[in-house]
Amino acid sequence: MKNGFIGSYANEQFPKNDGSIGHLYIPMISFCDIPLSRLQYIVYGNYAIGMSRVWGNDLPLCPVSYFPNNRRANLTRFITHCFDDFHSNNSLYAKILGYVKPVKKYKENGYAVGRRKDNYIEREWRKIYLKDWIEGPERYASFKKKHDTSLLNHFRARFLPSQVDMIIVASEVDRENLITIINSLQQIGGYANIGTKDRLHLISKITTIDEIKKNY
Repeated sequence: MKNGFIGSYANEQFPKNDGSIGHLYIPMISFCDIPLSRLQYIVYGNYAIGMSRVWGNDLPLCPVSYFPNNRRANLTRFITHCFDDFHSNNSLYAKILGYVKPVKKYKENGYAVGRRKDNYIEREWRKIYLKDWIEGPERYASFKKKHDTSLLNHFRARFLPSQVDMIIVASEVDRENLITIINSLQQIGGYANIGTKDRLHLISKITTIDEIKKNY
């Protein structure tokens, strides 16, 4: 709420020509376009900020395309060749991989343990950063040790209070606490000089997860 959205390195799965699964760690800020009527069936916790679509288009965010887990599907074969090209040349052409995702997570020991396997239901949109992609967990571990989180400071998306459509919290107690926080913040969404009108707008957008379940 104070600093805006901060990116992270997403560990993404891709099919390889040898039949195994490859991994790319891609810097991005990602969002889900989930209808409120479906929110109670999708577990992301009980807290969220809902942004306006105009804000997303201006960023700009791009929707993810989902490819079948069936390796014989034409799109999946194309994605496989893209991954091979990235491995060989790290070409700009292969950066299309930042905008695709398998319909379901591939089964791998230790990958996404305890998380939902269905990717398609997320209706994901992304802001991708084209530099500093990393292939494989070993290289990523070395990269992370060297850089810590310093690079992530460059992966930010600021927002104005007027661009917030909804703030979801777990309970009435959370609503009251958030109102206190909003009234005390000197900076919101990465911008300073926030006025009373901005604060009132944000407070009016707060709702609880129980209200969503009841009304949608």
